[in-house]
Amino acid sequence: MQGLDSSSADAFAARPNRSMVRRRHAAGRRFASDVSDTSGARSVPEPRSVPEPHATSEPRSTRDPRSAAGRVRVTAMLLVALVALALLMPTGFGMEGAGPALNVNGQVEKKPVVAVSGVSTYPSDSEIFLTTVSSWGTPSEGITGFEALWALMRSDYQLFPVRALYPADVTADDVEQRNKQQMASSQDSAAAVAFHLAGFPVREKLTVVQVSKEYPSGSVLRVGDVLTGIRRVGRGADYTPVANFMELAEFLAAVNPGQQVQLRIVRDGREQEVSVTTVAQRPDQHGALQVGAMLGVAMSVTDVRLPGKASYGLKDIGGPSAGLMFTLGIYDQLTEGSLAGKAVIGGTGTMGWDGKIGPIGGIVHKMRGAAEHGVSDFLAPRGNCAETIGHEPAHMRVWAVSTAEEAVTVAQAIGAGDTTDLTLCSALETVG
Repeated sequence: MQGLDSSSADAFAARPNRSMVRRRHAAGRRFASDVSDTSGARSVPEPRSVPEPHATSEPRSTRDPRSAAGRVRVTAMLLVALVALALLMPTGFGMEGAGPALNVNGQVEKKPVVAVSGVSTYPSDSEIFLTTVSSWGTPSEGITGFEALWALMRSDYQLFPVRALYPADVTADDVEQRNKQQMASSQDSAAAVAFHLAGFPVREKLTVVQVSKEYPSGSVLRVGDVLTGIRRVGRGADYTPVANFMELAEFLAAVNPGQQVQLRIVRDGREQEVSVTTVAQRPDQHGALQVGAMLGVAMSVTDVRLPGKASYGLKDIGGPSAGLMFTLGIYDQLTEGSLAGKAVIGGTGTMGWDGKIGPIGGIVHKMRGAAEHGVSDFLAPRGNCAETIGHEPAHMRVWAVSTAEEAVTVAQAIGAGDTTDLTLCSALETVG
């Protein structure tokens, strides 16, 4: 989330037709000369004064001011009609604003926003709000000129070029389908991460889907390899089973970049062992280095098995950005007590299968939507912190979070009333 000139028409109508006046003066003189010649005298006839043409001899348009006023009215009406038509026509812009904010521990249309079944759950006094952005305009048709003009006069709405967000070959159906898929994926990863953090067994199948010669693993691993275990080289330790992506991430967080690890994989139906040299994690958006190492391959997560089930009562909301708040809500139900005490918190962020929180769009709108529900503490992805600085609603603190585990710690600290060890987004302004 921007005809004829009436003054010249009046001037034309008010100006006498001077060529017509001159012709009439000439005709008067000729008539006078002919009359003098009938006396037979050769003397120069006395000049006779010719009266100025009477008002009745002027053009009708000059005599009737109503004619000029009529033209002005018609011109004005045409201008108004053209402006009105332009305001009703679609533009090349879309519009964004704050969307609904929903308490994941609450209900919508008498249905729980998030319901956990199959395992023991616990009530909570915490209010944990997921936040959204409302958007107007589609890939094929932007908002009207009137809507664009209205948005320009509002500080809480934002215009954006449609083509900056949607390529020309993308349809509204494509966007809707993508949003649904991203929402479903965020719900699946949120449930898996929450169950794992709450101490429940989570089983996933991790399959290599992309390798790169840029990393040492690119010459060792192949697309299709399934990872089942990992251990450090030279330590004589047994393999640590890799039941899910969170376990792999936790193991690598304790490994120094450049250190070798042994992987137990299944390739073409047979179990094998290979050695891989790890590489450093990529710096975050602020240039800060991240702890631990990575394998340097892309993996897919399939065949997810949880001891319980998380279901969702949301409609007409898509995209991946509710992943973090789904995770906190599910974790809150799986653990005793209230995660954030009696606090009212909100937030946003994607949730990876490894528990990492990713940046999202429209965070300023989301903070405004949260503020309308009394949210005083907002959890923001570290990668979005720069966008929040200077836009915090009154009496709202915006906390930087990078992982699901860190977000749980932040929520607990807010509930306990001790935020000494937490990091405000505004404190990152000079970092990187």
